[in-house]
Amino acid sequence: MGSETEEKVRSYSNQQRKIIALCMAVCLMLVPLSQDFHASLGTDGINIDHISSIHDPIHVNLPSSTNDNLDIYQHCEQEEASSVNSPGTFTTKPIWTAMMPFTLAESFHKNLINPLTGTTAGGKSFYSSVKGKLRHCIGNGQSVTCLNVHPNVEMTKGMPDSKASEFYGKYIMVLRNPMTSFPATYNAKSAKYSGTVGQLPEEQWRDVRDQWFDGMLEAWRNSIVTWSQTTYDLGMYLVFEDLFNMERGIGSMKKLRVFLQEAGFEVATEDELSCILYRAASKDDMLNKFQKRKYEYDDYIPGYTVEQRNKMLNEFLRMKKEFSNDSELIRILDQYEEEIQTTIKIDENDVESRSVATP
Repeated sequence: MGSETEEKVRSYSNQQRKIIALCMAVCLMLVPLSQDFHASLGTDGINIDHISSIHDPIHVNLPSSTNDNLDIYQHCEQEEASSVNSPGTFTTKPIWTAMMPFTLAESFHKNLINPLTGTTAGGKSFYSSVKGKLRHCIGNGQSVTCLNVHPNVEMTKGMPDSKASEFYGKYIMVLRNPMTSFPATYNAKSAKYSGTVGQLPEEQWRDVRDQWFDGMLEAWRNSIVTWSQTTYDLGMYLVFEDLFNMERGIGSMKKLRVFLQEAGFEVATEDELSCILYRAASKDDMLNKFQKRKYEYDDYIPGYTVEQRNKMLNEFLRMKKEFSNDSELIRILDQYEEEIQTTIKIDENDVESRSVATP
């Protein structure tokens, strides 16, 4: 920098302008970011001044997504004990947390829920067992959320309705855009059951996609529909993509915090939410991967045919009509529709018309 510029930087007036510019930059940075295969798929602006009624899920409006500046969260890398003291005795009930298989890794689920509630094993899986006996999220200390993939792997003995007296009256529905959910699910399944390391070959993905696409899309829809028909009320949607986008994710964490408070759980302070999310999302470098490619693998972005793209878009249209009174689900489907319209990879060998879906 030349002497003339250095002299200006030293001046009091320019110091003031730099401070103002820095404040404006920070404000802009804080603007929120835009068995067989089928059988074994085994918020910002949130108003927390009132809690929703037992029949109404918590709704928020989330902004569009852009990349985060992760440098501001570096202080979170040092683990700190949760400020929440889990009670020795409790009257809370676990919360059904439904999803498509492999949407949330069990480790991520635990790393999110346990520090948020001060529990050692609050985030549980419906399928975990002790000495070969399934516990169904009951026992081993205070249970907070019970991760499950019903109806893709259907519960027995009339569950979940038959367990209504043992579980909280509202459920959490975890959603991920089918565009990335389908290939990530197949890759995770292959890693778990076949020991696959890294991303599967692209041709293998195409073969699986073309064989199972219709079934996967129907299963994605059925997960939402089936839970809406249980005796439980919808508590909230937890959007997978938002959890790997810090600004949007903090909004989701605020919403989750309010919901868990409503269910009677002790929760961390709002000031702790960003670090809880950052630590959970940064495991296995997931947060950085999603910053770069919005996907957890680096070798390639899984593509689709035009026909498959249009089927996803038409399914969203169908669901928006079916769930016309669910403004939060419609907002999420709109978000997924935009992501597919703007970012989907169409296989180069698919030269069909690229017309979009019509109502």
